[in-house]
Amino acid sequence: MFCSNCGKPAKKNDQFCQHCGKPLKNPTATAPTVAVASGSGGSLMGVGELFGKSWETFKTVWLVALVIAFVGIAIQSVVKKIAFMVWGVSFGVSSLATLGIGGGRFFLSNLLFNIAGLIVIWTAFMVINFWMQTAIVYAIRNQEANDVFAAVKKAMQQSWGALGPIAVISLLTSLFTGLGFLFLIIPGVFLLIVWQFATLSYVVDGKKSMGALNHSWNLVLPKFWGVLGRNLLMALVIFLVEIVLNKGMLGLAKSLIITPFWVAFSYSLYLDLKK
Repeated sequence: MFCSNCGKPAKKNDQFCQHCGKPLKNPTATAPTVAVASGSGGSLMGVGELFGKSWETFKTVWLVALVIAFVGIAIQSVVKKIAFMVWGVSFGVSSLATLGIGGGRFFLSNLLFNIAGLIVIWTAFMVINFWMQTAIVYAIRNQEANDVFAAVKKAMQQSWGALGPIAVISLLTSLFTGLGFLFLIIPGVFLLIVWQFATLSYVVDGKKSMGALNHSWNLVLPKFWGVLGRNLLMALVIFLVEIVLNKGMLGLAKSLIITPFWVAFSYSLYLDLKK
């Protein structure tokens, strides 16, 4: 079986192509004649077309993506409340130590406890962010929206199983990009753009660690300025939405909409780069 979109081999029971991410609605028995996705030929689709495709992609699984985003926000809210409760107790212990009850041992152990707590909470928030954002990527790739809760469960399970490789890719990207920002800002911006699709390289094409970074680099570099321009335009749109939706329940709506649409935008741009 072969994908009718990109011509790559597909397994019999696959619901989507492992190479281009398109649904396998009409797989062919023989490989169709298509151009190999090298990422260096042709030009990027126009801005209007890109936003149109991003919107169509978002609309297909918007409810699934919104539920995943809501679950992430809810989990982070619970973690935050638990953290405040623990730190409230910690503050009480510090107060006792300040009054001389328990001596310096209380103060030192409590300080170490607070530092460890900050590290744990930061790690928990990072894991939740990786989990939810990757789940939205899987939901968009899966293109299954008939049974919302089944689609959410499947995407979150897929994302949970991919946390290890995704964490490695994100760590490598953050490390090298951070070093780039230390040596003036321009190298950091450059690396941020050329490695933008490292996670998608894993989810869609199965690239791991440095392979994902290299794949993203090779796709973006020939069309760097076009990708940069589209990202800046998307950032401007998000900035305007942030201004409009920044109060009360509108703030929650903003959080639930921006991340899924940003993922849909990145996914559409990634597939366009592969053509």
